[in-house]
Amino acid sequence: ANGSNVFRITDLANPNLDPSLSGAGTKMVYTSTRSGNTDIYINNILGTNEQRRTADTHAEYQAQLNRPGDKIVFVEEKDGNPEIYTMDSSGFNARRLTTTANTVADTMPAFSPGGSRVVFVSDRDGNREIYAMDILGGNLTRITNDAGDDITPVYSALGTSIIFASNRGGTYQLYSVAADA
Repeated sequence: ANGSNVFRITDLANPNLDPSLSGAGTKMVYTSTRSGNTDIYINNILGTNEQRRTADTHAEYQAQLNRPGDKIVFVEEKDGNPEIYTMDSSGFNARRLTTTANTVADTMPAFSPGGSRVVFVSDRDGNREIYAMDILGGNLTRITNDAGDDITPVYSALGTSIIFASNRGGTYQLYSVAADA
């Protein structure tokens, strides 16, 4: 790969950001501001079947597909602060997973490989830490507890660990921690 075979998937005046692929690599979700609001779109990897999945006045972003590509976890600012939601990849059955005070931000969600858990970042305890919960928003577990900011969590391929970035040593570095049950 030398960067010479680049294929442009989207071609709009507004930004298209945060792509996430399904496990099979056939579907992707991403964020776009083309409607004047930050919304979630789903498409095939060739960019030939784009469909808008959110269409309201609230910002939705940081969307991630589960491996089968039938569920999306995302952030929505419905009540003035970022909260974690899921919905079917069809755009239906949205479900709020977190509910926090307006000063709290729950962001950067990602599915576990089996799709039964969601890992995310929250500043609910004073600084950004990694948390996990089940797909219905229950069984909340704090994964990290450090004075530094812990961000961008992802599950390992087998779901046995969570990889994340942290500035706990001064400069952001990558860390691994055992995943909860």
